[in-house]
Formats: sequence, C-alpha cells, structure tokens
Amino acid sequence: MTLFDTVPIRGGIFMMGKEDGKKDEKPRHRVKLDGFQMSRTEITNRQYMTFLEQTGHPHPKDPSFARNYLIEYPSLPVVNVSYKDALDFCKWASAKFGITVRLPTEAEWEYAALGGKKDVLYPWGFESPNLRARYRQNLSGRVQTVERTSFPPNGFGLYNMSGNVNEWVSDFHSKDYYSVSPGGNPTGPERGTRRVIRGGSWADDETRLWLARRASRDPQERSDQLGFRIVVKSSIPSGRS
Repeated sequence: MTLFDTVPIRGGIFMMGKEDGKKDEKPRHRVKLDGFQMSRTEITNRQYMTFLEQTGHPHPKDPSFARNYLIEYPSLPVVNVSYKDALDFCKWASAKFGITVRLPTEAEWEYAALGGKKDVLYPWGFESPNLRARYRQNLSGRVQTVERTSFPPNGFGLYNMSGNVNEWVSDFHSKDYYSVSPGGNPTGPERGTRRVIRGGSWADDETRLWLARRASRDPQERSDQLGFRIVVKSSIPSGRS
C-alpha cells in the first residue's frame, strides 16, 4: 500500500467523553477497541488528486481563501469534501489496494487522538495550543490550513489531531448516544441525519480543539474547514485490559 503512510495502533481500553463537557460528551464511559491502522496525516490534496485522476470524480470547489489548490499545494489537507466524497475515496482506495479502507469511527478517532495519554484536553496534554496546532487564535503566524506535518505529532505519531481541519468520522450523531453506546467497538447510532466531525479547524477557538469535543454536519456539506483521514484494518493484537 503506497498511497498512505499509516500508523499501527494497538487496540485497548480508554475512557471516552468528558464528564464536565457538553451534554453529548457525557457520560464519560469505558470503551474497548480492536487494533487498527490510521493515516498519519489528513488526506492531502496530492492523495485526493490521484483519486480524482483515476476515477473522474468531481473536483471539490477551489476557493483561494481556503488555499485548496490540488496541484499548487499538494501537502495541504484536501477540504471542501462531503461525507460522501470521503466515502467514495475510501471505496476507491479499498478496490485499488485490495484491503478495507474506511473512515474511522468516532471512538477510534478519540482513542487515536489521545496518543496513549489519559485525561488530557489536547493530544499533547494541557498546554496552550498556540504553537502546537493551527486554530483561530494561535500565534504561529500561519494562515488557514497548514501542511500536514507543520506541528509535532502526538504519542502515536499522528499529526493535526487538533486543529487544521475538522475530520469526518463514520458515525451518525446523537446527543444521547453515549448513554447507550456499547462498550466494545462502538460504531454510532444506526440512523440519523447528521454525521460527526472531530478535531476542530483553523477557524475554531481552542475549546473546539479539545479531544472530547463533538460536532456534527449535514453529510452533504462541503466546507473549507472540513477534511478527513482514513483507517485500515490492523493485525496488531489488542493490549491487555
């Protein structure tokens, strides 16, 4: 598999949610996950362009404000992609490489974003994101999105799990789902009208970069703040409980 740089993430148990967070972030609850592999970065313009060239899929709109130039800025995260666009990319990649490529579940995303840490606000801990992530009030001097490895990775080697672009995950959104979520490999509600996005973006304040923070969008929405990353099935065994 040559298109993606993926990181193997050992399965394990973690506490998902934030007890003093918003209604849809609680109750904080125990989740056990199988191992998986996740793309080290958000899907880039270069990677998405390969998909477009090989399938004829419609190009995302290209506003200069978002610097979404597929050719001129190959290392920036692709944006202005809908949930279906992201799914179509995954279906193409699955067929191309002969393995299952998909969006992460919400639980996989939060577990991966923690990078092996516990009870932290951000992938790096509690320190200000000013020099660690791209978001609305940071002091880095960068404008809009940044290249995929512009800031340090988390403990699992994943970049931009907070900030840069919001990321589609596979789950439908429900404010009450955490109250009924199964303890093993949850995949979200069976039905809904909106899909979960995670991570916060260059246009958000620091509270939207919190790892437990949930948001949702109409799956047809395309925005210069919206991108995605992928996961593939892993043979990595789960850690001890």
